[in-house]
Amino acid sequence: MQTLLRAKGINAQVVNAGVPFDTTAMMLRRIDKDVPNGTDIAILQPGGNDRRFFVTKQERAANIGEMDRRLRARGIKVIVYDDDIPLRFIHLTPEGHAMIAAALLPRVMAILELRGAVNGHSTVAGSRP
Repeated sequence: MQTLLRAKGINAQVVNAGVPFDTTAMMLRRIDKDVPNGTDIAILQPGGNDRRFFVTKQERAANIGEMDRRLRARGIKVIVYDDDIPLRFIHLTPEGHAMIAAALLPRVMAILELRGAVNGHSTVAGSRP
């Protein structure tokens, strides 16, 4: 994502705060410290670990909703990327990361353009288990 944004002239710092095997409950517990104030956009990618560890759909939705609420309360725009990822990318390879970054780029650009941050510095935090 950072490479794609910089190719468009945007001096963005992209931080991957993902932790392997995290569930949405684990993401929720660390969201406030892992996404610092001053972050422009947080991309939440909850992945499939909730299903792997038998978390209910309702609990998963509540955790994602609470992360979204907390971030927005601090003025951080949120993108939830919860698309199905092809099996060959489940344990993301560089190709998989590039696929997801390309899919997210239009959404990130739209937020940055609305904020007038296209020619400035932006911080984008990603959280993927």
